[in-house]
Amino acid sequence: MVTPNREEQTVPQRPPIRLGYVPLIDCAPIVVAREKNLFAARGLEVETHQQPGWATIREKLVHAELDAAQCLGPLALAIHHGIGTLSKEMVVPLVLSANGNGLTLSNKIPREVFTQPGGFLSFLESHYSKEKPLTLASVHPCSSHHALLQLWLKQNKISNHPFLELISVPPETMVRNLRHGHIDGFCVGEPWNSVAITSEIGWCASNSVELSNGHPEKVLCTTLTFAQDRSKELQKLTETLLEACQFCQNKANHPEIISLLQKEPGLDQLGEALPNSLSGGLSTETTSKSENYLDFHLFYHPEVNAPSSRTASWLRDGVRLSGLLSKGQQLAKDNIFRMDLFEEAHQQLSPC
Repeated sequence: MVTPNREEQTVPQRPPIRLGYVPLIDCAPIVVAREKNLFAARGLEVETHQQPGWATIREKLVHAELDAAQCLGPLALAIHHGIGTLSKEMVVPLVLSANGNGLTLSNKIPREVFTQPGGFLSFLESHYSKEKPLTLASVHPCSSHHALLQLWLKQNKISNHPFLELISVPPETMVRNLRHGHIDGFCVGEPWNSVAITSEIGWCASNSVELSNGHPEKVLCTTLTFAQDRSKELQKLTETLLEACQFCQNKANHPEIISLLQKEPGLDQLGEALPNSLSGGLSTETTSKSENYLDFHLFYHPEVNAPSSRTASWLRDGVRLSGLLSKGQQLAKDNIFRMDLFEEAHQQLSPC
């Protein structure tokens, strides 16, 4: 038998990059990169894996069933430090989006109670109890949604009220739970606030722009193992998704983005609710009344996409507000946010 020359031996191919995401408006950069063949243009083979919620994203990253994912920023930190989960060292080279969340309440809670000082507190104490508390949901304790909800509760002077219960449910189940009376309100990313409004079961009491404009939202999160073993591919993945973020920021591309999202399972049956927030007009109480929030979704700007110390500080606060840290526990120092990888990717990006 003739042994082939070294040059003739087949080089084993790398497996595809397994990239997870949750169907929301701000998964647009991943959908755009896939549908417009931006991954392939940089020589990447990427398999996108839609997941029902953030707990699933967490588990599949921890157990190496995903290499990378669109992830809640505070959740990436929680995975890295083993807060509320098994620990897995992570790397964040890119912020995929900022803003994008709304706080929707059931129609059972009238808007008028917020027009008078202490009105909501009085409503809470006259309509709820320890046995039947006001139940508000966010998508995960380690999320910007939970942090925004906590900020809103503080503004309305009902933080830690004994008649208040905070829970977590997957994004796509928010509207169903509100409709059936299992929850009284929620903080979630679009399009689910708009779905509740167009279904006439809720109204938007506040949102990202009003509560903490420009806050970091979803990040690109990879396992440290993937970042070390496939560093060149991670760099190209970061470049590709940054290019997709730039595309998504351009409002001239929004009709195309909406058409792509309308084909996405989980978003394909939402009708007029899907383009609502991306159009710049976020409906509040009814479909006929909207506020003009041109920056409701932010996908691209160096200050938005950079995993900077400022971004890291906001996301760390999100973990501290989660309620998952034990008394006196502090987050250990880490190197999860990689400005070096972002800066290299940004240098490769063509100007808008």
